[in-house]
Amino acid sequence: MTHLNLEMKTKAELEAKYNDPTPLKMWGTVGARNRNGVAPLGGETDYGSAGVAKHDYVIGPKGEVRWAKSNNMVPGDILEMAVADGVIDIAVRNRTEEVRIVEDKEFFAEYFGRKEVA
Repeated sequence: MTHLNLEMKTKAELEAKYNDPTPLKMWGTVGARNRNGVAPLGGETDYGSAGVAKHDYVIGPKGEVRWAKSNNMVPGDILEMAVADGVIDIAVRNRTEEVRIVEDKEFFAEYFGRKEVA
């Protein structure tokens, strides 16, 4: 789960991270390396013969960002890049992380509260 250890960076810090023009030998730039493997929120990823994946999202009832298809919360790294690209506001990212903490606590309380039935 990519969202567990993310620091709550500012918009300027996220823009610097995902748009860093510092050249690298293998990845082009530091920014390109940071973007590698992160789905663009609201965009598409072409996987060649496997097809194209759409990354459509919705704003949930508590102001959080969720995937349109599954209603799951969007991972933190994707939210970070969306803030850096201006797709969502940093307040929406922060609200999503707040809701995630509450939902994770509720899920784990229920999960660990179950008794195993033989």
